[in-house]
Amino acid sequence: MKNILALISCIFISVGCLLLPFALEAQVDPAKKGIELQPLEKGNLSNKPKTGNNNTNMPPPDGEGMDSDTTKTAQSAADTLGFGPHTTTFLRETDVLYSINRSYNPDTSLYLFHRYNAVELNDFMSQDLGNLGMATRPIFYDAPDMIGTRLGLSVFDHYMRTPEDVRYFRTLSPFTEIEFSQGGNGRSDLKVSFSRNVNSRFNVAMAYERRSANRLIGGLSRRNDPSLTGQAIELSTRYISKNKRYKLLTTLLFNDHSVTESGGLTADIEVPEGQSFLDSMVQLDDTRLGFKLSEAESRQIRRTAHFYQQYALNRRENIALFHVFDYSSQDNYFTDRNFSQNQGFYDSVYFDPANSSISQARFATWRVLDNKAGFKGKAGNFRYNTYMRYRIYDYGANFIVDSLQSAVRLAKGDPQVSLDTAVSIPLNNELFVGGALRYFLPNNGVAEISGEYMTEGAYRAEAYWRTGRLQLRYKRSHYLPSAVVRSFWGNHHRWQNEFENTTADRIEAAYGFNPLPYLSVSPFMQIDNVQNLVYFDSAQQAAQAKSSLQMFRIGTQAAAQYGYWNAKLKLMYNHREGEDVWRMPTLFTNLLITYDRMLFDSVMEAQFGVDFHYHSRYQANAYSPASNQFYLQNDERVGGFPLATLFFNFKVKRVLLSLRMWNVLQGVTAANFYDTPFYIAQPRAFEIRINWLFFD
Repeated sequence: MKNILALISCIFISVGCLLLPFALEAQVDPAKKGIELQPLEKGNLSNKPKTGNNNTNMPPPDGEGMDSDTTKTAQSAADTLGFGPHTTTFLRETDVLYSINRSYNPDTSLYLFHRYNAVELNDFMSQDLGNLGMATRPIFYDAPDMIGTRLGLSVFDHYMRTPEDVRYFRTLSPFTEIEFSQGGNGRSDLKVSFSRNVNSRFNVAMAYERRSANRLIGGLSRRNDPSLTGQAIELSTRYISKNKRYKLLTTLLFNDHSVTESGGLTADIEVPEGQSFLDSMVQLDDTRLGFKLSEAESRQIRRTAHFYQQYALNRRENIALFHVFDYSSQDNYFTDRNFSQNQGFYDSVYFDPANSSISQARFATWRVLDNKAGFKGKAGNFRYNTYMRYRIYDYGANFIVDSLQSAVRLAKGDPQVSLDTAVSIPLNNELFVGGALRYFLPNNGVAEISGEYMTEGAYRAEAYWRTGRLQLRYKRSHYLPSAVVRSFWGNHHRWQNEFENTTADRIEAAYGFNPLPYLSVSPFMQIDNVQNLVYFDSAQQAAQAKSSLQMFRIGTQAAAQYGYWNAKLKLMYNHREGEDVWRMPTLFTNLLITYDRMLFDSVMEAQFGVDFHYHSRYQANAYSPASNQFYLQNDERVGGFPLATLFFNFKVKRVLLSLRMWNVLQGVTAANFYDTPFYIAQPRAFEIRINWLFFD
């Protein structure tokens, strides 16, 4: 009863916080205009594709912090040049939270436009199952941002839209963006987004995405044999009051992602002595390969309602109150409609196979109500924020055998139907306090400290310094194990665990310099020390490391330009000490070479290039469809294949087009390769991608 009252109280407080600023709006004076400094860089030392053309303005540091009134200037440009990317801007919620007056224009750059799948977009620092929309995992360890309880089912995270991804627009004319990617073997990805301002202070936007792909067997796909059906819907608004004191960002998200689980490839072959099973399989004709599973499916559905609002207490936003409300739900399903034939694939079966032909489970349901409120502000070159956060979450799981038959028999009280079909973690409350202090140094430098503490003993602390050519970062996280590793209840995997919190320390350093006028080099290093790491062992069970492990990464990033030629290189050496529970390739490299110039009397901007990736062979994790988890395996080594893509990107007016040939070295250096055991990499294919912007 107390939990229900806490939930109801939390909802009423959230609604009250949303409505209160509207009542106060007319009682304050308009804020002055202003512009802001660069934000703190977050994340690993890696190159990531741009999400828009950065339109950051530099000091003076005093000011409004989000929406300087540039409408007249933009309108003048529109009258002169017409509507276009220069009259459409968007911002990110993170910039608003840190009072950074940074906006972006729709991205019209050709840089990395040819990349669109999950592994490419993470700079090849992930492994996947070789096809669009399939499960992915990071190759290198990174502590989670959430120190409290997470669900722990993340293999489809790349394909799910989140509030952090939302673009909050401001437009002078209706803006429509259409993006379409069509690959070999039935892969396609369609994205459509639309935004327009209702008035100068209120914008509404919507987006829709649909992905599909066919199953791959070796180098071929089968028509009418889908491996992926996914869609996402996004609705968002951006509002600023007339006096510019109150700002509101809202988002509603729906994600539905369904994949056919093949279980990987198999073949009835004799393996030559001294050769691995995968090395033998990669040389086989497609007709000799088969799938381990048939008619099996994983499905994940997510729903999110997200609101960010802030209210300034003085004219220059030196002090502002902010509130973030978030409600999210996630349902995870695994269904094997041909269980009677697939039964040999599973290590365990937790029901009577004689009475069922279908294995069906909703093995995780997740509900979170999250409220964060605090104050933030600025004083000279200082920026600060502090907050209190309250979360309520609910986790449960159940399985159904032959769902229709068993439901009827259970309703009739059939004693042969087990009632032990569900497990749940009761409603839980989590309380956090945290904050950050940032100071802007001369020459675009920055120093920041931030931290968060949770009442159950979890915490994180981070310090960052960037000045001149040097960047330094130290981060320590002490975080809770996820709900899934503590308790899982499926048809083929079950466990109950009491794990200790994981502690992770990270040190990063990078230094950039220019040894030659056309060459820039940035060597870097990263050291991780992790205690009590939770992982999935070779028996596909959640486990916790008994001793600490250390992971070292050293490397360099370099960029060169000579005439029309451009090259970017990332080279890394990786090493691990301690318990063998996180495996990664020793060598890792990316190389991008492009030839960029204007063609046809400067009508077309063109880019020819090759995108190259290589990592050494290592024992990559295998994948379990029934639990949606990657786990340790000790039999097969993958990688060691040079993956190369030839591409031609060009832009004519507001249309970007990419033509590419993926995996051009297949059949040259080797027949192909596996990036995850028994899941062959995407074969050579011609692919096309187009992005078209409309401003009327």
